[in-house]
Amino acid sequence: MEFKAVRTTNSGEFDQALQIYSSSFPSVETKPVNKVVKMLLKDKNYHLFVIVKDGSVVGISLLYVFKRLRSGLLDYIAIIPEFRGQGVGEELFRRTLNRFKRMCPNSIGLFLEVQKEDVEDLIERRIRKNRIRFYRGFGAKKVGNVDYLLPPQHGTKPEEMHLMIVPTVKVKSLSKEFLLDLIKTTYVKVYGYRQDDLLKKFSRTKMSDLPLD
Repeated sequence: MEFKAVRTTNSGEFDQALQIYSSSFPSVETKPVNKVVKMLLKDKNYHLFVIVKDGSVVGISLLYVFKRLRSGLLDYIAIIPEFRGQGVGEELFRRTLNRFKRMCPNSIGLFLEVQKEDVEDLIERRIRKNRIRFYRGFGAKKVGNVDYLLPPQHGTKPEEMHLMIVPTVKVKSLSKEFLLDLIKTTYVKVYGYRQDDLLKKFSRTKMSDLPLD
């Protein structure tokens, strides 16, 4: 399998990547495809990676790098159904993480927005638990005491998520000031969301440092 960055929109690999993006996530949970394309064209900090087998794209990852904050955000990662459970996801995530480390050599870590597992549907709960377990396998930690809300997509209500980090340095906690800056920057740069309403609850916390567990 070959891992590569896709930097041009006029290629078969780019078209295949967009198809995987469109078919892997419910439309109410994702940014519109045209917004993803615009970000890739206009924002040099937003990156598309693919993993290719036998000439076809079988997995994609989207990464945003916040160099000022020495951090990154894994925006999306997806594998086509017939290649799931074969280690392709692990390979793609590992290579994306390694590429992030090269692009941001003094980084603190790679952040992840992960759905909470407390849902009634047993199948969906198991999927979400397995997703958390997957990231834990790479050393991911939850940022404690953070009420992280995903900005609304397509008119939906904000969803409360786990904010996780795969640290690239030894760190046991993150400062409230840093996290506020990170979340605000993520809202603006990744989601185009400039309101402060989703930060109010977190802003009221009296903790100066938030633990990682």
